[in-house]
Amino acid sequence: MNILQELGISAGTAIIFIIALYFIIKCAVKNGIREAFTEITGIETETPSESELRKTLDNFITKNNQKGNDI
Repeated sequence: MNILQELGISAGTAIIFIIALYFIIKCAVKNGIREAFTEITGIETETPSESELRKTLDNFITKNNQKGNDI
């Protein structure tokens, strides 16, 4: 007997579950490495999304300040 049939799930569901599990573990490892780096060196790192958001916000503020608008 197939183990997936015994569990009551199809092959497609199992593949989706494995892919989701991969990304969860990948994110957890990345965050763990980032925290360990911060503890060892004392240097805080930003996630890519935070740095992109900060750049976008800085560009927005700079453009509005050049136009003379208050934010």
